[in-house]
Amino acid sequence: MDRVMLNKQMQKEFNEHKNYDTLERYVMSELLSPIEDYLNAIDLIRKHSNLVKGLNLYYIAAYLCAEWRLESNDFLKSLNRIIDSVEDADKAIIYYINAYQISCSEENWRECESYRVNLIKSIEYSKYSNFVNNRYDLACISKAKEAQFYLEEAIANVKEVATEESLIDKTIDFWLSSQRFIDEFILGTDISYAVYMHKFGETKLI
Repeated sequence: MDRVMLNKQMQKEFNEHKNYDTLERYVMSELLSPIEDYLNAIDLIRKHSNLVKGLNLYYIAAYLCAEWRLESNDFLKSLNRIIDSVEDADKAIIYYINAYQISCSEENWRECESYRVNLIKSIEYSKYSNFVNNRYDLACISKAKEAQFYLEEAIANVKEVATEESLIDKTIDFWLSSQRFIDEFILGTDISYAVYMHKFGETKLI
């Protein structure tokens, strides 16, 4: 799959149809290597918010805004305004992105109480849904016994560990899915073998 050509094709399809499906696929193509135009992906979601359905693209934009340390994470602010009205699985994601925002913007985030609180809330609301990163991140700032408990919970929540061989067989629809990005980078439930080994390959915390 030539990802540069795919990106150009997705841009063309979006410009022709201007609907949610073509927006999602264009945005996700912007995030693929070697393109990786994260800022344009954020801008696309912001400019075409009238086309957005559901919360997936807002989650991705809020996550990317945090990661790139943009001056104002307007997407996260919007998500926080609706947090009381969404399902528990969505609350879990929003609280996690709040924690992620702190880790990306605060110098002493490991000692920040609001970082821990947001992770704990995220875990509380993901009791009935798979979520790895909230548990893993809390394990990384917890003391030995508590850390081991959350680490074991994190491992139990992993759904798929992809190898290089299995990724070759993935379809274009897989790579252009917003849920794929969320599962990999935000939830951490579907990860590569390399990431799995980095996080869980040894019995002690990294």
